Amino acid sequence: MTQPPDQPEGTPGPPPSPYPGQSSYPGSNYPGGQPPAYPGAPTPPPPYGYGQPAPGYGVPHGQLQNGLGIAAMILGIVGFFLAFIVIGIIPAVLALIFGIIGVRRAKRGTASNRGQATSGLVLGIIGIVVAIAMGVVFGVAGYNRYQDCKDKYDTGSSDFDHCFSGDPGY
Repeated sequence: MTQPPDQPEGTPGPPPSPYPGQSSYPGSNYPGGQPPAYPGAPTPPPPYGYGQPAPGYGVPHGQLQNGLGIAAMILGIVGFFLAFIVIGIIPAVLALIFGIIGVRRAKRGTASNRGQATSGLVLGIIGIVVAIAMGVVFGVAGYNRYQDCKDKYDTGSSDFDHCFSGDPGY
């Protein structure tokens, strides 16, 4: 029988393993076990257990609050694209509000995503301006359509309704 390297001659070693292909060294064939190290080798650190962060990945003392900056950026993008159909003013206003709060948090040091908060704020402003402009364009176009149909037909007639709804031929 072979002696483990750290046992003196003459002391009995561990009993042979009952399973073929497995070592008889203690702790080497079960989860968490490590093979024996060579003499003089430094001992490896213990495995990380539940709730212990790996080195370099610890949580800072003060928890960063980046949620509003991220929300501002996402709502700013959505608001910008929906602004062309006027409904985008809602997410654009929310992006503006969340962006202002996010930039203030970044200035205080409780958030680390000042760029995202700023982009949400800027996109929110652009979205609000575009939504208002599109509302004016749609309003003027609708009013002009109404006036054209009113000049041609009586307001209560079905011809006026067809004209105003955009039916061809009216």
